[in-house]
Amino acid sequence: MIISRLLNRQDNTDISPTILPSTSEKSWPAPDFELKAPSHKLALAYWEEARGENRLPSRRELDLRRLSSLLPKIVLLDVRRNPLDFVYRIIGNEALQNFNCNYTGVALSGIPGKGPGSKVFENLKSIVEASAPSARQVPYVGPNRDFIGIASLALPLGKDHETVDKIMIIVEFISLS
Repeated sequence: MIISRLLNRQDNTDISPTILPSTSEKSWPAPDFELKAPSHKLALAYWEEARGENRLPSRRELDLRRLSSLLPKIVLLDVRRNPLDFVYRIIGNEALQNFNCNYTGVALSGIPGKGPGSKVFENLKSIVEASAPSARQVPYVGPNRDFIGIASLALPLGKDHETVDKIMIIVEFISLS
């Protein structure tokens, strides 16, 4: 049923990521990019504050109490290298309720259709390569029939402030109405 809803969609939803390029080492996002979800604006502003003069903030520098209202919407992925892969570390309650199952501890390469070569994997790979935040909208596939899409903001983290070792994603589910 969910697949047929997606196949019958008439819109041209762009599921490619928008890497938020830096116009300088300190400025994100590009001036012409507009985040619409208040949760995304809050998360990006806090990410900016936490990183200070660094390219990336580390996970330890984030005080999740400051993002407490966003915790149900947060998905945290560990980045593995050699070979590159992404492992679900934390899935907030709202995200978990609207996913097909609990992927905590599971690598994307172990989920059919999500491994190397898939759009999801390639989008995450582009975040790692650019060491830059990314915003995108994708069609929703999951148990909630009222949702048609997911808007996400992915924020890279790095304990050395340079190399992405985690990606924090804030998800907003888009409903039919």
